[in-house]
Amino acid sequence: MKNFILPLLFTACSVTAFAQAAKPTAAGDTLYYYNNTYAALIDSSVAFPSNTGYLLGTNSYGDSAFAEMFDFTGGNDTAVSVMGLISYWSGNVSAATGDSLTFRIWGIDTTSYQLDTNVYVANFPGGSLGSKKVALTALNIAGNQPITTWFDAPVTGINGNFYAGYSYSYDPDSITGRSIGLHSTDTGKGQHLNHYQLRANGDTVFTPRNAILESNGYWYDLNKDLGKKINLSIIPIYHLQHTTGVGTVSNQGLSLLGNYPNPATESTNIRFSLARSSDVTVQLMNATGKLLNTFNESGLTPGEHSIALPLTGYPSGNYIYILHTGAGTMAAAFSISK
Repeated sequence: MKNFILPLLFTACSVTAFAQAAKPTAAGDTLYYYNNTYAALIDSSVAFPSNTGYLLGTNSYGDSAFAEMFDFTGGNDTAVSVMGLISYWSGNVSAATGDSLTFRIWGIDTTSYQLDTNVYVANFPGGSLGSKKVALTALNIAGNQPITTWFDAPVTGINGNFYAGYSYSYDPDSITGRSIGLHSTDTGKGQHLNHYQLRANGDTVFTPRNAILESNGYWYDLNKDLGKKINLSIIPIYHLQHTTGVGTVSNQGLSLLGNYPNPATESTNIRFSLARSSDVTVQLMNATGKLLNTFNESGLTPGEHSIALPLTGYPSGNYIYILHTGAGTMAAAFSISK
């Protein structure tokens, strides 16, 4: 499934260079890489041009799918569902086009593909767990604002890491009038770019964080293979249902622990954990993505925190909160019942 010519793009990065870490490495270690330039995902997004289109959208190369990994660390103690996605687009779409793209949640392909001697890559996007087709004219490109897309039914049964993104089939030689691109953070401002694991036999296994499906049918790592240290402007909307333990979904050093009570009446408390100090902004939105209120907390230290959202005056229904930090952005759905 993956292109075994990838070592040609990888030779400048030897195993020795990547084995430098804050502590001595040992078999079984999982090591993470961070870019320390913070950037809010939605607030400072850009779309990368590439030939006649965009690096993260239609272009003359025929790239057809784009995905970012999100981490599930709750084990079997938490049932996690993805209700929908928030995304942000640029492009040129004719009002007369009938084209659509498909938002997707992918599982993980755990197969290890060899790149070089003792160097492998694993955990690219695997099978589709859920999808939603959306017309290009519904991407709110002209409005220059993020859109909220709900799946017809929640994507359930997520008990491990997964990818969120989109796919789009098009003719790269005739994309005039429908050139689209998913925004991302500017290059060099992505967080939690890659990690790798050292096996007992001396193998080094790299895991992508952002992947691109090229016209040859192979997934590529945006960071290692294309040199783009970014995060995509696509945010899963979670529904977290805690059972016997504390479950977590994470992205870029931000772990979301859910909110309580849910359903809520007059207020709800958003629980989260930071890997490092950061300012935090919470945006409250209704089910259509309309911004209702914004809450700010400055200088929060690493560790677990809770922010109370007042809900007085809001009617019963479904709502979304988006948690922005210097390291990552996450969103979740909840309900108000009065």
